[in-house]
Parts: sequence; C-alpha cells; structure tokens
Amino acid sequence: MTFHAICSETLALGMIGLVGIFAAQLASAGDLRIGKCTDQDGQCFVRYSGRIDFGDVKRFAELAKQKEIAQRLSLILDSEGGDVESAIAIGRIVRNLKASVGVHASGKCYSSCIFVLAGGVVRWAGKESGPVGIHRPYLAETRKSYDETQRAHAVLELAAKAYLREMNVPDRLYDDMLRIPADRVRILTDKELEGYGLSGSDPVYADWVIGERAKQRGITKEEFLRRRALAESKCASLLRGIFDSNEGFARWAKCDEEVFAGGR
Repeated sequence: MTFHAICSETLALGMIGLVGIFAAQLASAGDLRIGKCTDQDGQCFVRYSGRIDFGDVKRFAELAKQKEIAQRLSLILDSEGGDVESAIAIGRIVRNLKASVGVHASGKCYSSCIFVLAGGVVRWAGKESGPVGIHRPYLAETRKSYDETQRAHAVLELAAKAYLREMNVPDRLYDDMLRIPADRVRILTDKELEGYGLSGSDPVYADWVIGERAKQRGITKEEFLRRRALAESKCASLLRGIFDSNEGFARWAKCDEEVFAGGR
C-alpha cells in the first residue's frame, strides 16, 4: 500500500489529525533508545531504536502506565531486531494501547522488529518509510542437542504464529521468515507489506472505528461505507495537496465533511 493510499484510508477512518504529523515525525523523530514523547496536535510520538531486548518490555510496560502518553501513543521504529519474545510482548502492549506504528524514514525495521510493527492498529510502512526486512529467527542461547533445539524452535513458532493471528496478520509471514538464512535480510516490497497486512489499518480495528464513526453520525455502517466511498471519489483530487499547505488540507476536509453530512 502506498503512502497516499494509507493516508486516504486513515483519513477516511476519521484519524485526520494523525496523517500529516505522522508523516513529518517519520522523518524527524529524535535519536534516543526509547525516546521522550514529542507532543504534536494531540499525538505523542515516541521513537524506538536499536536492538530489542527483554529490558525494553519493562520500559514499555512503564510507558503504558503514563496516561498522558498511553492514550495517544504513536511509535516510530528504527531497529535491526533482537529478541523475538520481547518483540512480541512489546507488540501486545502497543496493541492494547491502540497505538499507530511506523518505520522511521531514515531507519529500518528488521527481523523481530516486524512483530512490534504488527502490533500497531495503523501501520505506516512502505516506499516513504525505511525498509522492512525479514530473516529466520534464531535462539539466543545454544541448546545442548539437536532435539532440544528442535523443541525450542517449535515452541517459538507456536508463539509467533499465535501472536500474528492475534494481530490479524497472516501467520504465513513466519513461514516466509524461516526461508531466509539468519545472516541475511530480505527487504519486503510494498506489495508484500500490503499482502502481509503490515501497511495500512488493522482490519478489525478499522471495522470497530467505522462502527464508532457511524454511531456518532447516527447512520448505519452500510451508509457510512457508502458515504466514505463517495467522499473518496469526490475529494480524491484534493488528497494530493493536503500536505502542501493548511489551505490544501482545509479544502479536502471541507469536501469530505460536506459529502458525509449530506450523503451525496
């Protein structure tokens, strides 16, 4: 999914304030390991960089307790990966917070980092972000025998696939990771990211948001979807200019609201 396609979908879900500032923060977030909150237009952007380890799980759990951050967190990634179990635990924290996750424009998201990306209810990855790459997970500790190693990998596979399904990401992603040697990284194309569900909105979250927005307007989901499709069609020419100026965004927002309010 292209950046503009993600923007269109996100705008259609009503997360208007998130689009432009997330785009800017993908390029400008700070360099701290787990950065401080950059507060902008009601969103709290935190950059997570470096290697993923167990200590980070505790740090994110503490972050989640800070209501002023937790209720509006958007996470920006720049990581070469690390411990898979820790990445899964962090991804679950991110999902519980209903946070958006993106890859820093000059960064990367490799190996186990992909599990943190999968935790986002909106995932910003693709051509305008840094690369997302996969390879075969490996065990941090060496087992005494082949059989012990086999059992440990089987346990890891069960946990990883269960997590991916929980995040509404196809578990074939893990099978594809196994095909890439641990000392190599295969960069995913935009098409592959879209196929794995790693760009754009989580489908279940999107359905929930649509229900909430329809309820706010006093219309059915079916009618909301009809108006959304109509707004996308009528206002499409204005979407490209929303980042050019405040006036460009205002024109798009006015068009969108007119369609939704009038239904035609």
